[in-house]
Amino acid sequence: MQSVSQIMQKIAVIASPDSSISSVIKLMEANKISIIPIVEDGKLVGILQENKIGKGFDPKEKVREIMQEPIFVCEDYDISKASKIMIDKHITRLPVVNNEKEMLFIGIITSTEVAKAIKEDIE
Repeated sequence: MQSVSQIMQKIAVIASPDSSISSVIKLMEANKISIIPIVEDGKLVGILQENKIGKGFDPKEKVREIMQEPIFVCEDYDISKASKIMIDKHITRLPVVNNEKEMLFIGIITSTEVAKAIKEDIE
């Protein structure tokens, strides 16, 4: 079974916890993504999901005010564990960190990449 590090994208769109909510929404729309990792000093500190942003928010409010706790996978996890997290959390993109202690953001994986890797393992 392949590991997360074998299928992850090393380049990803990220945001700072000090970014305004409106600027991050624009960034998400421009990149056609529904979840964005929130990174500070190289560490994953949270995520922002499009469907969790309530109506009537203050556009100047900072992301740190509404971001969620990070949902992530470590680079050494196998893809079956990543798939389980995606299914359990109803999420199609997962930030990848080096390990649970340091939480250094190193990439992202998508459900499409996970499905392709599982298909390859079956064949």
